[in-house]
Amino acid sequence: MSKYIVFMIVASFNMTAFGQFIGQFQCITSQESQNGNTRIDTMNYFFGKEKTALIIKAGGNQPDLRLVFSKADSTITGLFKNNGKKGGYILPMNKKYWPAIEIALPKANNTEETFKISSDEKMIDGYVCHYLECTTEEFTGNFWMTPEIPLTLPQILAYSFVGAGEETSELDWLLTCEAQHFTLLAEIEDKKRNARITIQIQNIDNSVNDAMFNMEDYSLMDMRKEN
Repeated sequence: MSKYIVFMIVASFNMTAFGQFIGQFQCITSQESQNGNTRIDTMNYFFGKEKTALIIKAGGNQPDLRLVFSKADSTITGLFKNNGKKGGYILPMNKKYWPAIEIALPKANNTEETFKISSDEKMIDGYVCHYLECTTEEFTGNFWMTPEIPLTLPQILAYSFVGAGEETSELDWLLTCEAQHFTLLAEIEDKKRNARITIQIQNIDNSVNDAMFNMEDYSLMDMRKEN
């Protein structure tokens, strides 16, 4: 399980038959527990032609973490600033360090799949979104999705599952639910943890700041040498 909120949205680029998204957006994820405690997390995602960057806004005194995914050299680079010092690490992009890699980077399909969604629709930030409801013993989810952006919800979430030993059962649930389009709004009830999770995507922009992929002047520990 990710050390961040399970359903935190993260960035990805889709190289399937759906095409590739170039741009950026912000995701705000809130989790409210049964005792009334609420946690709010903000994530920023940047999708370039060759790389994807994710900024995880840390709370308290913890430094923000920027992850840069490079498919060209099969690396995941974590970058942070602490007390004025720039540090980080380089991980190999494999299933050991990224258990959800096959969900985030699926093999190319020859045909576009059709998913079961209701006829209910509404406009969210200028996108026509269709409604999907999914209920299991552990979760109940309400999703407003659009096919206009070539990113699927399981792919996006898969980018938060970086680190050896991460579990991907939550992503498996979403795959079962066929939540296979870009989700601008999701409301999820976690029955096991008695919590409600809300995901909102905002500030979608088709431009991208290439500075988000810059790793100069960072002192990096290369973890690839240990494998």
